[in-house]
Amino acid sequence: MASDDTIEPTRVMLWCVPRTVSTVITKCMSFVKSSRSLLSLLVGRIMLALRKSNRRNVKLEGLEHVFEEDQCTYTWVKGQLEAEYPGKNLIFCKDHAYGLQGKFEMIPKGYKHTFLIRHPYKVFISWRKLLAPFMQMISPQFRLCDDVPAFMFPSKYGFMEQFELYQYIKANVDPSPIILDADDLLSNPKSVVEQYCSGVGIPFSDSLLEWPSSVDVMKKWKAARRFLHTNMLQQTGGFLDAALHSSRFNPPKETPSVTELPEDVIPCVEASMPCYQQMYEMRLKPEV
Repeated sequence: MASDDTIEPTRVMLWCVPRTVSTVITKCMSFVKSSRSLLSLLVGRIMLALRKSNRRNVKLEGLEHVFEEDQCTYTWVKGQLEAEYPGKNLIFCKDHAYGLQGKFEMIPKGYKHTFLIRHPYKVFISWRKLLAPFMQMISPQFRLCDDVPAFMFPSKYGFMEQFELYQYIKANVDPSPIILDADDLLSNPKSVVEQYCSGVGIPFSDSLLEWPSSVDVMKKWKAARRFLHTNMLQQTGGFLDAALHSSRFNPPKETPSVTELPEDVIPCVEASMPCYQQMYEMRLKPEV
């Protein structure tokens, strides 16, 4: 990648399901020289609905590129993704695939599309833990598969929306999108990151395997103010904190057995496993 301002930067989209270590990957990619990271712009649209029920204001300081969720129309998001970023060699955006459901005409131009998956057992246990403090204030016996509002939990559980987007992009936009599995990445970071960099066209260096634990790098991320607010609320327990303070890809935790799953996540898992398994078969495989 050349640094000349007249040369178009490499642009990479990471389409994910929540709770897949995607923020750690965003932090990792922030250490590519002359890069700009855009964090969950489509989630800004979801925050519009969340704002109606949660108006607590948390002051954020030192963040250079936060935006208000009121701006987050599909057209605005697409414009931000396709905007010029003088002096930047890499534009890296991670976002939730379900945020684009039914709006595939808003897929940004000029991007290499990549997808991040994780075993549904792990995803839904983590997602339930995140949502429980909010939902139990409304419904003490809430069930993940039934009770969560659509703006907080997608109707097709995230995996199906992601698979539909993958199929559309492969057929109409990019015939060779890259799929990463989170546990592959955490188990074999050097192999997976090196292959990922090669696949999207960015230089690999050891700085992408270990980086400062400081959160300073995220001060230059473009992100919705309320998305970052939500991380700071007591109810969430700082759901991004581990990622923001990360310094490397840590080994994955063991996948729980089906008997360890909460009853209300089982329908989510059963609906999602076929999509996950198909994408898993097409994933970038570690070289061991």
